[in-house]
Amino acid sequence: MGKIKSFILSILIKNFTKAVLIEEFWKVIKQCNRVVDYTTNKRAFTSKQEIEIGTQAFKEFVVKIKSGVKMHKGQFVYFNGIVNKPINDLYFDAEFMDIHN
Repeated sequence: MGKIKSFILSILIKNFTKAVLIEEFWKVIKQCNRVVDYTTNKRAFTSKQEIEIGTQAFKEFVVKIKSGVKMHKGQFVYFNGIVNKPINDLYFDAEFMDIHN
């Protein structure tokens, strides 16, 4: 969690008071970053890209919570869906992958 930018933490701390909960959300981002080469354990996105994706996902998640969206299957399932959408989209975006590598 040391690589999370301070503004991500400030957004989260305003909305989630428990540090353990923030760490669990960050683990969702790490788990969604697929391994693309098992021999070297290389992931699809770099740490810098994870931070950018995580920032977008946290912002969207906070907006959804503040707007009163019902999360029938739980916050982590909902957040996982928010994270997976940009990961799937950006994985096939050559410009994003080239700029941030």
